[in-house]
Amino acid sequence: MENFKDWIESEKSSIQIGEYVRLAAAESEESARELIPYIESKRISKGDIIRVGECLRLIALGSGKIAEKLIPVVKIKIESEKDTVKAGECIVRIFKGSREVAGKLLESFDSGKLRKEIESENDVERAGFLFRVIALGSKDAAGDLIPAIKGKLASEENVEKIVECVRLIAIAGEKPAEELIPVFKNRIESEESIGRICWYLRRISEGNRNVAQKTIDSLDPENAKNADTKRGIIELKAGTLKVII
Repeated sequence: MENFKDWIESEKSSIQIGEYVRLAAAESEESARELIPYIESKRISKGDIIRVGECLRLIALGSGKIAEKLIPVVKIKIESEKDTVKAGECIVRIFKGSREVAGKLLESFDSGKLRKEIESENDVERAGFLFRVIALGSKDAAGDLIPAIKGKLASEENVEKIVECVRLIAIAGEKPAEELIPVFKNRIESEESIGRICWYLRRISEGNRNVAQKTIDSLDPENAKNADTKRGIIELKAGTLKVII
């Protein structure tokens, strides 16, 4: 174990440090716990956030218990990251190492703060990605964020971004995506082209087919912009026009 301590002390790469801990834990998890102060002293949270996530992924592969000890360090890094996509990718990396570690990390965040993060995110598509990442580790934590997502969708003008946000959330879970249907369905109904409506529904079905079908069921032909679109919505609801993949 002394060799691992020396290697960690002299190593500059957070990813390589993670690999050293993984190897040490494979030899002896109990002895590998002695490395935690050395890892913290290397200030891995000061590096690139994606590399920090990869470091914790490697550690989690070797020992979930050791990785959990480092959650406070990684949490600080994520909370200070201004790029939500990079912060999300960090969590995805950790999830690939251990779902349990990623879940405990996400549960350590204040749900009110996460909600503010989504509310302050200008890009609704990025907000959908953040929701998906949070749902990877904690469905309950993600569910608390639905009101914030509804607010983002209601104020978004770009229908393509709305649909992409819904698709990402649908991947995370059918139930939360269904809760959003009343918020965005009128934006789909208001499209002048039935071809465009079909494209939107196809994108949503890539996330979850049931969500796409329930969106179709919710559409009101009377809200269509023109006769052709009204006819197309009627055919969609009747099942004679197929779009779900």
